[in-house]
Amino acid sequence: MSTCSRPYANVLLLTLLFGPRAALAEPEKAKPADSFVDGIGVNTHLLFSNYIDNFDSAIVPRLKELGIRHIRDGILLDDEPFKDRIRTLGAFGVKATFITRPPQFAGLVPWVKEMSPFIATLEGPNEPHNEPTTYKGLTGMPALKPYQMDLYAAIRADPDFAKIQVAAPGIDWFPAYASVGDLDAWCDLGNFHHWPPSTGETPYTATAPTDGLYKGPGGNPNTGLLQYARTIASTKPLIATETGWSTTQIKPTADHGWDPGVSDQAAARYSTRVALELFNNAVKRYFLYELIDDYLIQVDVKQHMGLMTRDGTLKPDAVAVKNLIGLLSDAGPDFAPGSLDYTLAAAGISLVDDKNFKTGEIHHTLLQKRDGTFYLVLWNEILSYDNAAERDITVADQTVTLKLATPIRLAKTYRPLDGPVATAAYDNPTEIALKVPDHPMIVELTPMQAATEPADG
Repeated sequence: MSTCSRPYANVLLLTLLFGPRAALAEPEKAKPADSFVDGIGVNTHLLFSNYIDNFDSAIVPRLKELGIRHIRDGILLDDEPFKDRIRTLGAFGVKATFITRPPQFAGLVPWVKEMSPFIATLEGPNEPHNEPTTYKGLTGMPALKPYQMDLYAAIRADPDFAKIQVAAPGIDWFPAYASVGDLDAWCDLGNFHHWPPSTGETPYTATAPTDGLYKGPGGNPNTGLLQYARTIASTKPLIATETGWSTTQIKPTADHGWDPGVSDQAAARYSTRVALELFNNAVKRYFLYELIDDYLIQVDVKQHMGLMTRDGTLKPDAVAVKNLIGLLSDAGPDFAPGSLDYTLAAAGISLVDDKNFKTGEIHHTLLQKRDGTFYLVLWNEILSYDNAAERDITVADQTVTLKLATPIRLAKTYRPLDGPVATAAYDNPTEIALKVPDHPMIVELTPMQAATEPADG
């Protein structure tokens, strides 16, 4: 670990060197660090044998180790062992988002009453375009709206369920959005599935976390997932109940290019970045798919989507997520974050998001903990894996100059993908030359004095 500090660079020289690439002329208001951490969830299948067989030996200890507080799963109404598994996870603070289905609706409210301490959200039917169902004599997509209306009415009618939110169904196929309709009045949360490889590119060559968020198939700027989600829930906060990457290596032309897979190292880069990208787009919660490899499924690409292997070993993406959570966790009461007065500048790479996932850009998120410490997270949003060649892409670190106007007593840098220990420290810094990789770098900034205020009320 090195210790150093630098004086401010001359503003004119900075302008001549970097010109319009300097960013953030005004102080930026931070967001609570724990709001990002609390947004990270993971899909589970606690009714599947790979979860049941490994529940005590891997599922429980690894979920505790990761620090992930939210899971997403289906429902078994009358299965006591399934409910006990939910209670076991709930005992150390894990809350669940549950998928509901029309055939279970008659018994849903009693089940929710029993399990309500462990429920954060109930969502409409999962991918109804892929899993057609029948409700009130209607079949397929036409059954969706009356079911969502009844689900929302049933949950909102019971004051004991006041803290349980109701989410719209999750959709994973771009053309299906047009068949859902406006459900804004019957949900508390909008919902979408963000599978970056599913943008319809042919032949499929590569993917990155922002693929599909802003542009749909063919690069259409009017059919990105963030816009499509608003056709279902126009005003409500959004959640993304499925996102992630398989590490099964298959040709990008296989299975219609749905998910050709990436390497373990690329998955580590992408899984941490996708959480930050979704958070930056005001997505409240984002569920990685999934906790443990489904080694019993017959679909090759789905056998290696877990954060851990079948024996419970954490994969590189799980370790990176664990370190990210460990550095940024700050559970506690609400507070009003302060602002950081700083600028960023870089030569040869943009600091402005052009909504094109195939160009390298420096993205950032500014967070703050209750003790006043700021956490500036930076990363190069660029392709890290070549699917066509099935190989990692070596991405050089980018030099980014961080200039601080807010008085900082101590700065430290971290790379969660590489480990939880600080890589450098700077006393009383006013300017730091950072080497930003294609995975998150965290700059911890301790102000001369606390900059936070208690929340009103």
